[in-house]
Amino acid sequence: MREFVAVDHIAIAFDLPALKQQALMFDRIAIPQLQAFLAYEGEERKEANATLRWLQEAGIVFEPTLKSDAKISIDEYRDNRSLLVEQSQKLLAELLGFSIEELIEARGHKSKTARIKKKIDQIPEKVYEFVEGENVADHAYKLATYITRLISIELREVDGLQAVPLLPVDIAETDNDHDLKNSVIKIVLNSLPVPDDETSWEQIVEYRDDQDSKNKFLDLRNWMSEVARGELTPVEAEEQLEYLLSLFRRGMEIHRMKANTIVLESLVVTSADLARNLLTLRWGEIAKGFFSIRHRKIALLEGELTAQGSEVAYIIKARDVFSTPS
Repeated sequence: MREFVAVDHIAIAFDLPALKQQALMFDRIAIPQLQAFLAYEGEERKEANATLRWLQEAGIVFEPTLKSDAKISIDEYRDNRSLLVEQSQKLLAELLGFSIEELIEARGHKSKTARIKKKIDQIPEKVYEFVEGENVADHAYKLATYITRLISIELREVDGLQAVPLLPVDIAETDNDHDLKNSVIKIVLNSLPVPDDETSWEQIVEYRDDQDSKNKFLDLRNWMSEVARGELTPVEAEEQLEYLLSLFRRGMEIHRMKANTIVLESLVVTSADLARNLLTLRWGEIAKGFFSIRHRKIALLEGELTAQGSEVAYIIKARDVFSTPS
């Protein structure tokens, strides 16, 4: 069976409690720019850096890299690389006050070269204005999104891994840089048991080494796929999910882990017709307590459209109330 890998968006990659949750769901966690992050040795980063280095040595997290020579023919991969370049150029233009094209055009042209030099002299002031404004965060956020999605494609297409991007809340639905929108089902699990913040990494590793425990999230993924494909009746979906969540809780009790609960959102490929059919089914009160289903139109990559029931991305939200009775 192919490794199931999370590719973390930079906005959530260095949240250590969240990494514990992910370590129970995924075989490994890819963190772009991990080494650059670890290179910063400030006192406030000491504990986090030590943990991340330990996780690297344990084979739980790793740093993926964008492959400049990756032989991937799907259109959306090329499109996302183009968007990555475009966002980089926008970031540079905002920072410097001129674009790469303007710099090239200024070669051998006195007046244009003079204007570029004047803008270069103003760069310190521009940098201050830029960092103080919202542009830097917006561009950096988009850049990180493109990198996360590109790496996910490369890990799937080149390395043969079952890689899925893990994105900040609703980022996939607010991506306006793609014109083509596709139908997905958003399945929201309202109370997925996960280890609390005080759970040790040794306990997490012990849980991961238990094959029966590792299979529990695989069973949950299969359940989400079957729901998205319309293969379960409402009663079957309710009963199976209730049983699977009880197995999660039981697994944590066996491994002596205190449990928190999180909201897990999964974006799963479907068709518009099937999405409408799912929304018209009569879901019972139990189902409404455990999960909800919504139809969404978002921009998907070709590699994410291979089959109905395939997960596109995961989004993890903390709940307002965490601890559950142990």
